[in-house]
Amino acid sequence: MQNITNAYLTFGAYDVIAEIQTNDQDEFEKAIATIRKLSRVVSTMTLNVIASE
Repeated sequence: MQNITNAYLTFGAYDVIAEIQTNDQDEFEKAIATIRKLSRVVSTMTLNVIASE
């Protein structure tokens, strides 16, 4: 997927941690919605990082 900058396979509560980078919140929400529609995705947890300047 174009907005995923990194993905890590893990052991434990989560199978994959994906880093998604977008230009705005709307684009971010569309990327999350696309992931949630994948047939093998049972659940997701989303955490937004707020850039500090």
